[in-house]
Amino acid sequence: MQQIKQLENYAAVLEDGYRNLRKIKHDYVNVISSSLFLLEDQEYADLRKYYKETLTMLNADDKYDEIRIGDLQNIGNSALKGIIAYKLIQAEHQKLKIHFECIQPIGELQVANVHIVEIVGILMDNAIEYVETNGGQIDVVVTINEGYRSILIRNSLKKTSKTNLREIFQEGYTTKGNHEGIGLSSLRDITAKEDHLEVMTSIENGYFLQEIVC
Repeated sequence: MQQIKQLENYAAVLEDGYRNLRKIKHDYVNVISSSLFLLEDQEYADLRKYYKETLTMLNADDKYDEIRIGDLQNIGNSALKGIIAYKLIQAEHQKLKIHFECIQPIGELQVANVHIVEIVGILMDNAIEYVETNGGQIDVVVTINEGYRSILIRNSLKKTSKTNLREIFQEGYTTKGNHEGIGLSSLRDITAKEDHLEVMTSIENGYFLQEIVC
């Protein structure tokens, strides 16, 4: 049921993208048609103004450009594709700054779908909640190298942040005042069940990084 829900979310993204593409096509037809009349009348000043206004409008309308939603097609695993799509939409709806990319085809994983969904869900939830409260940016990058899949999830940290890498995986640890702090501690239990799964944590150049290797 969880995988079906994730696929439904992914389908919703594709449908929204298709509607947006049709709208852009319709806009371009209108722009060309109007431009022809302005050219025939040699209204070059009005044509220049019209193009400037139109480009501003079209650039503002590409809401999925930054998160590269089309890159989801490179993820062959439906469960992974679904959870990432769902969290990207969630972040976009919350007006958060998020960047996603997966430029290479990623096939099936060597870990159970339920485990990859749970881990990616926890890490993206934490990044979304942190950026929602503190501002900054989220980056999600999926790559493959020498047969290993890497899912990198990182969020920018406030300069005053004092995240303790030794404590974050302990049950009950949290940087959120009203949170139970069980998410990251549960990752340790999940990775213990999988031979081909590792989660690496680091802080680099003002970013909190979590990389899933499988």
